[in-house]
Amino acid sequence: MKIKEKPIYPEDEHQHMMSCNISKEFKLDDDYMYVTEGLLRRVGAKVIQLLAISYFQVYNRTFNNFRIIGKENYKKVKKKGKVLINNHCFPLDTTSVSTMLTKFKLLHFCTLQENFQIPVARKFLRPLGGIPIPHDPKQMKKFMKVVNDILKNGGNIHFAPEGSMWYYYPGLRTFKAGAFHFACRNNVPVLPMVFVFKPKVHRLSKKIKPNKYRVELHCLEAQYPNETLGFKEQVSDLAIRCFDEMQKCLYENYKGDPNLKFSDKKFE
Repeated sequence: MKIKEKPIYPEDEHQHMMSCNISKEFKLDDDYMYVTEGLLRRVGAKVIQLLAISYFQVYNRTFNNFRIIGKENYKKVKKKGKVLINNHCFPLDTTSVSTMLTKFKLLHFCTLQENFQIPVARKFLRPLGGIPIPHDPKQMKKFMKVVNDILKNGGNIHFAPEGSMWYYYPGLRTFKAGAFHFACRNNVPVLPMVFVFKPKVHRLSKKIKPNKYRVELHCLEAQYPNETLGFKEQVSDLAIRCFDEMQKCLYENYKGDPNLKFSDKKFE
């Protein structure tokens, strides 16, 4: 990764820094399949998944010096249905988690409906586990049922609870309710993860490359819903505990960084 200049972060924490060329029409109707169905489609999806794993394993290790810290925390809940979350500061966050961590266990991920309008990439989103978040309230009911069924059947769902993507942002912004709502509704754990970017050291010269970073994915202890609380309190309690654990990890890695900021409002 090369960063030509220091990113300028928006004042509105819900504003995206990443924009894509959207030129294809995409509609969610009653016949739309949110997950891949049918034998031939599933076989094709599995081939695409294997190719993606092979490619990104090489790409991330070669160009990003990708490392996973705390992988044992993932292994503790590997066989359980769970929600995975991370700070949304890396364009390849979902791809990296699915190809470097969960690998052959499909990672479903909830993404903007608009992303299914991106040329070429749109064709690979669903086979790789992408689930569009609909704008239509009627489709939202179907979307929620699909996510609940995945978790009940022991699957993985990935969310970026901050919503908007900010390049290499060292802090943490307000969490939205979705990920924690699904975790509490299905009584499954949330696995908080943190992307950290550290200066990359050239192996031969031992000099730090100022515009290149080593990517670390920190897997933290899984957090479980507190069933002694009412549902709304369960959701907010789970979100705040995850925020606190991720904040602690970021503080330990970015202590002294002037851009290290955390939203006062942890959950909305």
